[in-house]
Amino acid sequence: MKNLRTHSVLGITLALFFSLSTALNAQDKSQDGDWSDIIPLEVIPVAVSNLPDGKLIVWSAKFRETFNLNQDGMTFTEIYDPFIGKIGAGEGEILTNLNHDMFCPGINNLPDGRILSAGGT
Repeated sequence: MKNLRTHSVLGITLALFFSLSTALNAQDKSQDGDWSDIIPLEVIPVAVSNLPDGKLIVWSAKFRETFNLNQDGMTFTEIYDPFIGKIGAGEGEILTNLNHDMFCPGINNLPDGRILSAGGT
């Protein structure tokens, strides 16, 4: 009976220790931050670039919501404005049929503010 009591006391002690250590190591939002709500966009971005005004230009590949190997040639573009509302918002998609899509392009910000995007699929 003494051995069972020792195990029970040890189990309670360990449970208390882990509970306190978890509480002490919990995330402090004021110091570490936290995740925002999901940012609603009309496309699923596979490439992104910073614009000079603080907005982002994002592109999806082939289709706005999927990647399909059977077709090619569509580029879906959307501008994301982080200054709209609490978490920012997209400004609507633009579809361009270039016989090219924007999956994994090389992107450069030019000194005059323009974006140079080369590559993709």
